[in-house]
Amino acid sequence: MVDYFIVNYARLEHGFIFLTANYFIAAGVPLALTDLGKNVSRRAVLVLILKMLCCIAAGEIVASLYHWISGGEPMLVPLVADIVVTAVYAAAFSKLKMPVRLMRAAEYVGMSALTICVTSSIGGILGLGYSYLQWVLICVNLIVITSGTIFVKYFSAEQGIKMHVMFPAIIVGVNVICIAFAVFSAMRWLAAPSALILSLLILFADLLIYAAVTYIVRRLWSEPRKEAERLQRESERELLRMSETRLEEMRRLRHELKNQYALCRVLLEEKKYGKLDEYFSELSDKIADTVDYTDCGNSTINAIIAAERSRVGRAGAELVCRITVPPVLGVSDIDLCSLIMNLVNNAAEYLERSPDLPDRKIETDISLSGHTLLVKISNALSDRDREHALMLETSKADKRYHGHGTRIVRSIAEKYGGAVVFAAEGGRFVAAVTLTETTSGGGSEENKRGTTDT
Repeated sequence: MVDYFIVNYARLEHGFIFLTANYFIAAGVPLALTDLGKNVSRRAVLVLILKMLCCIAAGEIVASLYHWISGGEPMLVPLVADIVVTAVYAAAFSKLKMPVRLMRAAEYVGMSALTICVTSSIGGILGLGYSYLQWVLICVNLIVITSGTIFVKYFSAEQGIKMHVMFPAIIVGVNVICIAFAVFSAMRWLAAPSALILSLLILFADLLIYAAVTYIVRRLWSEPRKEAERLQRESERELLRMSETRLEEMRRLRHELKNQYALCRVLLEEKKYGKLDEYFSELSDKIADTVDYTDCGNSTINAIIAAERSRVGRAGAELVCRITVPPVLGVSDIDLCSLIMNLVNNAAEYLERSPDLPDRKIETDISLSGHTLLVKISNALSDRDREHALMLETSKADKRYHGHGTRIVRSIAEKYGGAVVFAAEGGRFVAAVTLTETTSGGGSEENKRGTTDT
């Protein structure tokens, strides 16, 4: 093992080209197999840099072991180190879904192997007698590996995609061929010009196949998803319209109650009990639906809650609301409808599938603080479902057409510069969303604010 460091660091028998190739490839592994998300914190960047440094160190240790065991062709050393480090990182440290992880890892190894072929072939053609030529090849390595890493990330399938096993198998198979060619080229069985041309052609074909497979996967998954989301939005609009109509009827009925009370008083005073009984029978059917009527001062939220009460009731649950909002909010009615309905429906669906849970309450807290709207929905959660619930995956059979609620909620939060938090605490699953109003909601005046606790 020590001999590797003497040969490559103390004597520089192979110059800087192989060392830097090791560094670039190993440092790119965490980049290719890590998704930081849109809101990147300083801590996340520092952790990523630390992972890159650890991968470089691990790559050099693997290279020294391989050099000690085989003592073979120097060009195979970075190739073997690349394969081992990528495989270990993908298996033990990457948090990507398995099909996406497998495709990225295979593509990254194949691309890196072909990059080594390209630069070693250029070195064979130009010769490595002059130090500046090595630095040219080092720059080529850096550019190709960096570009390849960006390519792998950009053209990767999204995390939520449920793909057929055939697609990862195609990518793995193609890149096994790329690695086999890299080994073949390392044995110097091809002249340098031929190796360069073939390496470039295979590298181009490899990247093209990866992009094509990813495009097909995205099309197969995204079109049903978009159609399902479109239909869901349309159904939410229709439900909101129907709820608003029903609410208007409730308001009219409640307004008429004073007159009806006066009539009942007259019939009672005149002792017309038969007529009074008939009147009450007719009236009871009309006012039955007003028992759970919620009026928080905001007509949109009133309509949404009215619509959701029936959905929650079908799940054998109770909707408990604590709402403190002004009559006007700086959030689109459709976005507000999608947000609340998706969260409440998810809670209702879970309770519907868990009839053994004694706690049947779905708690809905909606409040405005300054220009920040908080929507918090919680429901009872059994211990056996805790881990699965936090994975936020639908339990329905056809996942292409279901499970879009969480994505819709996240997209609405991003649209309003807010955040989404899902947590399991105190035996309950909690979904909390914050939205920043685009315009003033007019909630600063106390007389404009409505409050309800039902």
